[in-house]
Parts: sequence; C-alpha cells; structure tokens
Amino acid sequence: MVGDVFFNSRPPLVLFAPELLREEVAEHRSKLIKLSKRPSEVVLELERLTLSRITFLNEGLISAVSWAKAREVMTDLDPDDEAYVALAIHLDLPLWTGDKRLSKGLVAKEPSRPLRPPKCSRH
Repeated sequence: MVGDVFFNSRPPLVLFAPELLREEVAEHRSKLIKLSKRPSEVVLELERLTLSRITFLNEGLISAVSWAKAREVMTDLDPDDEAYVALAIHLDLPLWTGDKRLSKGLVAKEPSRPLRPPKCSRH
C-alpha cells in the first residue's frame, strides 16, 4: 500500500528527508534483503528507485530554531527521529511516518501538526 502511494500518486508525492535516511537504509539493508526474501540485486534496485524519489537535505541546513523546537517536541520520544521532525518543522511540511509511537507522541505534543500528507489519488 505505501509503495503504491509512493510510486503511483497523482500528482506525484514530493518528499524530503534528511541525509540521515540514506545511512539508515544502508544500515538496515541486510535485514531488508532477508525479510523481503528477494535477491539482493532486486532489493538494491528497489532501494535505488525509492531513494531517487526523495529530495535529501543536509541536516546542517536546518535552522537552529527548528532543531530547538524538534528537541522540545521529541522529549520522551526516540531521539533518533529528531532530524526528521526538525526537517518537517523547518520546511513547515507534514511528517509521514509509520512509527506508531512517534505518531502518538507527536499528536499528543503537537496536535496541530499534520503527520501524513493529504490523501493522493492514483490517477
């Protein structure tokens, strides 16, 4: 389902992520290959296609104000997600996450911040 929205939305989704995402994908690559039960070449090609749809931003470009707000919001949540929250705040865009704990925590702390992009049509 996520893949369908990710690749087939009309208009196409415009996605941003901190450079950190590349490192996290590489760090978990072997687990992805194992769970997918597909040859590593297929997983690597899917990874390449997926990452090519994302605009990556260096975390150093995120404002100090956005980092401070993210730190405040992320208190009692996973600090590893701070860069994603800081980027969403910096760009004033919704945060698209499948992390239920993060979602619940952000809704509790920032109920006005949308977590997911608006629904997209496939045509």
